[in-house]
Amino acid sequence: QTTGVMTTVWNRPDWRTTDYFSLVGPANQRILISQYLNPNISTSTSVLQAALYSGNYTETVEWANASTGTTILRPPSSAYTPSTALGSLPNLGYGGLIYMMGNTGSIYFYKPSALSN
Repeated sequence: QTTGVMTTVWNRPDWRTTDYFSLVGPANQRILISQYLNPNISTSTSVLQAALYSGNYTETVEWANASTGTTILRPPSSAYTPSTALGSLPNLGYGGLIYMMGNTGSIYFYKPSALSN
C-alpha cells in the first residue's frame, strides 16, 4: 500500500472460474469464495467458450485461503450444479451459505463441508 506496486501473491493454474469472487473473514483469516467449473469441461478455447455461452456445464463453489490460494473446501463432484450466470458474484448468506443464481431461474445454495479430493 505504501508504494502502490501490485505483486502476485499466489497463482493457481488449476483454478476454473469465469465469475467474480468474494472475500470474507478478518484480515488474518481471509477466505476467497469463487465459482469452480467442472474439470471435465475441455480446456480447448472454442469448446470451453461454447460450453460457457450455452450454459452447458456444471459447477460448484471453492473456498480457498486468500493468503496462500490453498483449497480449504470444495464439494464433491456429485454435488455439482447446473451453470450459473456468467460474471455473477457468490452471494454470502447466513450460517456460511453461498447463493449462486442459476441460468434456468434457480438459486443454488452451497454450504461448507469437509474437503473432498
